[in-house]
Amino acid sequence: MKLTTKNKIIAAGVVLILAIIIIRRVSRNKPEEKIEEQTETNQEGKKIVCNSSTVLRKGSKCTKQIKQAQEIINLYYAVINIPRISVDGVFGSKTETGFYDILYKNSGTTKELLEAAKLRASGK
Repeated sequence: MKLTTKNKIIAAGVVLILAIIIIRRVSRNKPEEKIEEQTETNQEGKKIVCNSSTVLRKGSKCTKQIKQAQEIINLYYAVINIPRISVDGVFGSKTETGFYDILYKNSGTTKELLEAAKLRASGK
């Protein structure tokens, strides 16, 4: 099949419509509204408070915030072309890779991750 100008315009239109659908789906899900504060106990037995400003890194124990970060990664994975990961609340190698793919660093807060994902999804 020969690609005529008309066919190219139709293909571009289809791609644009798909992009709009993905962006609308992403904007409907607002992960930042779900972030809650959580108290955890670290290895030394000290209580730590986990919230959207807590820096998450490999081995972190803030399971709710880690799950939130994993949901953010999965919410934006198709738009910014990164692999999906499991939402298990464990900050392991795949979550670390997701952080790096979005933030260009191996750790960060859920707020930083969400803002960087939105920025990358918008193409800026």
